[in-house]
Amino acid sequence: MVTYLVGTDGEEASATIAEFLSGVADPSDSVEVVNVLTNSDVDVAEAGEAALTRFEAAFEVDADLRCRQLNRGRSPAEEMTAVAENVGADRLVTGLRQHSRTERIISGSVSQSLIKRVDRPVTLVPLPSYTVAEEPDASTEPAGE
Repeated sequence: MVTYLVGTDGEEASATIAEFLSGVADPSDSVEVVNVLTNSDVDVAEAGEAALTRFEAAFEVDADLRCRQLNRGRSPAEEMTAVAENVGADRLVTGLRQHSRTERIISGSVSQSLIKRVDRPVTLVPLPSYTVAEEPDASTEPAGE
């Protein structure tokens, strides 16, 4: 039995992570899904609830599933770290999206912050909007001297 802790921040992330986890999880596993609010904006809270509902609809494994929204004044990475300890999560799963350099400097990346905080495996699921940086073509690079 594996306990997964999933962090989601929107319907796109929920659908993508649920699809990935449906191919990995077993019915004997436990899946905890959290949406962390960082403010009390009603629209943001409703979007978070929609994300949790989307996960429930898209997850295809008959595992023990619990979805909840948290607003305890912590950052998403801090909250996920605390929940991971509380539920004894074996693996954390979250979406990976592309951030501009400015976005990373100003707000950071939840995934990056999470990796620095936890002592258990973290699986990053690329979201559809994520674009992989292309490797430079070796034929166009200048030869080393």
